[in-house]
Amino acid sequence: SQVTHVVREDNWKAIRIGKKPVELYDLAADIAESKNLASEKPEVVERLTAAIDAWDKELAPSATTGKIPSVT
Repeated sequence: SQVTHVVREDNWKAIRIGKKPVELYDLAADIAESKNLASEKPEVVERLTAAIDAWDKELAPSATTGKIPSVT
């Protein structure tokens, strides 16, 4: 099974499923998530992908230490 990551920031929602390209939606304008805006908003994709990657880094040590990471 593929790992799925989802992150929200304001009206933006980014979804990354496995190694597939990130999908980006503006939930204020498109609640049904029918128009992927990733190619139109690369700066938002970059910012939200960085947040996903940072979260992954924080979670990785918990697999070996058993400590639960903090949520900010």
